[in-house]
Amino acid sequence: MPAHWQRMDLIAVCLLALLGFGALAVSARRGSPMAQSTGVLVGCLLSLFATYGMLIALVVDALRCDDTCSGGEDADWSQRADAWQWSVQFALAIAGLVAVIAATILIARRKYRSAIATMAVAAMCWCAWAAILMPFDNGL
Repeated sequence: MPAHWQRMDLIAVCLLALLGFGALAVSARRGSPMAQSTGVLVGCLLSLFATYGMLIALVVDALRCDDTCSGGEDADWSQRADAWQWSVQFALAIAGLVAVIAATILIARRKYRSAIATMAVAAMCWCAWAAILMPFDNGL
């Protein structure tokens, strides 16, 4: 499977996680204690995945191109050492991780609307991160 399809799968998983987390938060808001507990559990699992994603972003940032880059102005950003995407992809991963952890804490404290909004921010960060990494053809 081409690497860009793998990242499209990541975007789909992010959106499905947001929908699942949102459904749990809505159900918990209506009074289901099981939904709240499950929402906290899902948030903890998503925090683990977000930590893994942040570590991947750290590796990608550490492997930014150096004097071996072949790119000029027309080259893909992954072939230019001064491309803004190198730093932004790492910042998005950190923001996504912080948002997932915050959403987990919010659902545990029964602040369901805020938890849904925060998880939406996390999903947007991870989708943007995956989209920025599209030029990498070798997969991560």
